[in-house]
Amino acid sequence: CVVGLDKVVSVLPCGVVGTHGDVTIAAVHLDHQSETIRMSQLQPILNLLAPSPKHILIGDFNSLPHTDYTTNPHLLAPITAHRARTSWEPPSFDISHHLTSNGYRMIGETDCTPTCWAGTRIDQCWVKGMGRDVHYEAVRGGGSDHDAIRCRVARGEI
Repeated sequence: CVVGLDKVVSVLPCGVVGTHGDVTIAAVHLDHQSETIRMSQLQPILNLLAPSPKHILIGDFNSLPHTDYTTNPHLLAPITAHRARTSWEPPSFDISHHLTSNGYRMIGETDCTPTCWAGTRIDQCWVKGMGRDVHYEAVRGGGSDHDAIRCRVARGEI
């Protein structure tokens, strides 16, 4: 666990030893209401991963990737309305901008497969130091308001 703005966030790091280099994987679940809190939770996780040249960051970011709304701006209206009704902050793209500016690449960045009830993709997979043979898919069903996501990494990547 790491702490960001007095909120504890779950992170499960693990490593995979491979013939093409080790990969560190971190599964995360960030705050569901505040991008400011999510940003404070994310930074210690990135610091934890920093020593590894190859890593995968996957899980429930509860944050909107900017690429989904650059190419599909009509998708932003329902989530903006929901956030206004619930007195949450307006949609923000700080997490995806931060990850992108720090050398991360979102897997399936042009896919826009929704992973939650609002039709948005708040569950994501980000990689750093990995090639292009990494893929993700939403796994439908289960006891949550989100779909799980699965990351597949080709043998040549590990």
